[in-house]
Amino acid sequence: MINSTFRPTHKSQFQSNNVNFNGQSCFGSCEATQTTNTDLTMTDDHFLTGGVLIIKNGKFGDKITLQVIHPTLGVVNQFVTNFGVISDSEFQFKMVEDYPAKIFAGLSLRVVYIATLELGTRSFCLNYDLHKALY
Repeated sequence: MINSTFRPTHKSQFQSNNVNFNGQSCFGSCEATQTTNTDLTMTDDHFLTGGVLIIKNGKFGDKITLQVIHPTLGVVNQFVTNFGVISDSEFQFKMVEDYPAKIFAGLSLRVVYIATLELGTRSFCLNYDLHKALY
């Protein structure tokens, strides 16, 4: 739904008549010395309650930033800034929040990957816990 009116302040307010779980993923890759932006654009209003970041071949010193992007205004929110990549694990972190963040249709969730000089292709995936607004 676009222009939904439901405004929960806690996940405990989620019911099957006001949201549907709609998990989505954002995939990308980045080479040494590059910065890569990968966007997931919302086609409906959603509530974000968390996610899991996975990186294959991450290098110590690489960084991740997570943002909300407006198509003309640019960055309207940044909720992870220069998060250091763990080089010896594909699993990076799991975010779980009890308070939902409303992401309106037309906005994008962006992963910014900043790679160090160390050679190699880094592949990443962010699995978002999204809930589609029904009213």
